[in-house]
Amino acid sequence: NIEFEIEGLSKNSIVADQKYVMDEDGNKILKLVTKAAEKESGLKEQDIIMPYLKGMSIRSCIKVLSSLGVEYEINGTGKILTQNPQAGELINMNQPVLINCSSSN
Repeated sequence: NIEFEIEGLSKNSIVADQKYVMDEDGNKILKLVTKAAEKESGLKEQDIIMPYLKGMSIRSCIKVLSSLGVEYEINGTGKILTQNPQAGELINMNQPVLINCSSSN
């Protein structure tokens, strides 16, 4: 039950960024910024556009990365603070993804 708006394409796209903004009534809403998915952008099938993971739980992050079939390393626990590569970057399945969370081990 989160109010949101989409900036960019809503069909055949992925979320490249997200942030909370205030609407004209002063209500907090989630703004999703999208980019074209691979088929629309002419990318090679093995190329992947890195999704926006910041703020996700580790469990949600693992589900997203596993569904993409990429290798990843997670440091810490809690919510995702940083990711490398950044959201929207073009990666391939052999490229490692580094995730840092709110508390490091």
